[in-house]
Amino acid sequence: MNETNLKIIRAAQEHFLRYGFKKTSVDEIAAEAGVGKGTIYNYFGNKEELFIESTKNFHNQIIEEVSKEISSIVNVEELIRAGLKARVNMARTRMKAYGCTKCTLHENIEIIWDLKVIHWHEIDEMVENLRIGVEQGIFATGNLR
Repeated sequence: MNETNLKIIRAAQEHFLRYGFKKTSVDEIAAEAGVGKGTIYNYFGNKEELFIESTKNFHNQIIEEVSKEISSIVNVEELIRAGLKARVNMARTRMKAYGCTKCTLHENIEIIWDLKVIHWHEIDEMVENLRIGVEQGIFATGNLR
């Protein structure tokens, strides 16, 4: 990812979190990033694609920070708890920094689901933690009802 692409994604991330998807325009993102509107369309096909990439970037930043924070934890039960707590706290802190409100958060979550932005690596991580938990005898396998 080059510097221009990153500037656009960061500007988009800030606007989407602060104002929501619907109230954010590509013109505003371009102005914030210091690029022309056409430059944005050189990197992203449309506003939805830019939203997806900015959402992934936001999420990846949180995952990186959480991974650093919990890297020394060995016990999988503690790892799951600490990981979830750290994710929530870091997401809250970042959203507050951007001025995200409940309204913009709910709208953005709806858009995320509509656009089917699913973070499969998180699911894979949770499955791996559960597998380790079963190996350590913390969790039991069996039929769930």
